[in-house]
Amino acid sequence: IRGKQKGIQPSYYEDMVDFNRENDDMSVFVLHECSISDVASNLLDLCVNTMEAAVNTDFSVDEDLERLLPFMLYRSARELFDLYRAIIPATYGQEVATIPRTAAVLHNDCVYFAHRMLRLGLEYKSRFPTLTDKNRNRDVSISGGDQGQRQGQVHESPMKCTFIDLVPIFRDLAERTMNDHIKYQMNQLSEVICPRITYLKDALRSNEGVVEWTDAETALTAGLYHLRHLSQSWWMILSYDVYSRTMGILVDTLFSFYLNEVMLAKDISEPACMFVSTLFRDATRGVAELFAVKEELGESMKEAAKYCKMWNKFHAIGKFMNMSIADINMNLSEGTFRDVTGPELSRLVTAVYEDSDKRRTLLHLLANH
Repeated sequence: IRGKQKGIQPSYYEDMVDFNRENDDMSVFVLHECSISDVASNLLDLCVNTMEAAVNTDFSVDEDLERLLPFMLYRSARELFDLYRAIIPATYGQEVATIPRTAAVLHNDCVYFAHRMLRLGLEYKSRFPTLTDKNRNRDVSISGGDQGQRQGQVHESPMKCTFIDLVPIFRDLAERTMNDHIKYQMNQLSEVICPRITYLKDALRSNEGVVEWTDAETALTAGLYHLRHLSQSWWMILSYDVYSRTMGILVDTLFSFYLNEVMLAKDISEPACMFVSTLFRDATRGVAELFAVKEELGESMKEAAKYCKMWNKFHAIGKFMNMSIADINMNLSEGTFRDVTGPELSRLVTAVYEDSDKRRTLLHLLANH
């Protein structure tokens, strides 16, 4: 098996096609365009060549070869995939766990194998000779007991040619590979951001810029840089759907760190509201670049909102910081805060606005809805 010391090398495989995800009714049956490794490409070629040899080679010169070798070649083709899942994860385990590109390629290899194995057995099943056809004349002269034994051997014939039982195994390996790496990247984001914003909720009561605000901006810059680095590693490797869902999970992680600090703040000054509004706006714009399927910022933001579950909530809280109580009432009717719970919005209103009749009326409204 060919590979490089720094990971499984990707190559674009011609059998992977792209399609219009929204307009093609058959898209659910088509593999999304992505990259696979040279190892996977060559291994599948070897598997196909082995299966071709099993059905096309003339074994009639030897009766035993004619009876046994097609089935043995079929078993050998299956065992190629067993070798892959035994050797590759063990050999590149450290790289898969820590290097985004390598994890993505292993994921794609497994998804591609699973996709091809759905139909690989069917392509050759009808072309395999059966023991019943080959031994029909001999079975006529075999006694009843021996004939039963002979018929029992038919169940071991290559007629049962299938790879579909391996599909769940490779799908599970693909899922575990990406899930484990996503958890690793979530921990990386936590290490980059959380130490810098630990005291942000208390610093929001300040009426002027403090070091905690600067640290929060620095943390956001570092977090977005980390996500852009991942984007560069995954954009041309993963399929668009997997890439977008994966980045959406990590973006939600970044959003949650900042939302937790703001939502827990007991007192937020007017300058702090302006700071949070600007910070959240910069965050949404930076994140939108990760989903830039088109140059227009608006289109990128729509894509981000589609794959980031916390996008609407984060965007709403950012807008809230620039609103008056009258604006909040209007936006409530427009559904701007549909992803923010009543108690969460009540805490923000209490933290941002001084006690007044308008505030009490708004809090009463939120408490009853």
